[in-house]
Amino acid sequence: MLIERGGKGQWTADEVHAYKKDIYRLLAHLGLINSEKVSENKSQQEITKVFYPEANID
Repeated sequence: MLIERGGKGQWTADEVHAYKKDIYRLLAHLGLINSEKVSENKSQQEITKVFYPEANID
């Protein structure tokens, strides 16, 4: 699982809160915590192709 938010190594309090909600949703999905206390993320997106460009360094 890859979750990315923020930029340049900096995060807002809202982004940290969103990360925590995502982790709780994952734990509930895996049956590790009670899912009744976790809200559903209706705006979730699944990314099926990822490209990581690399720079040539000599």
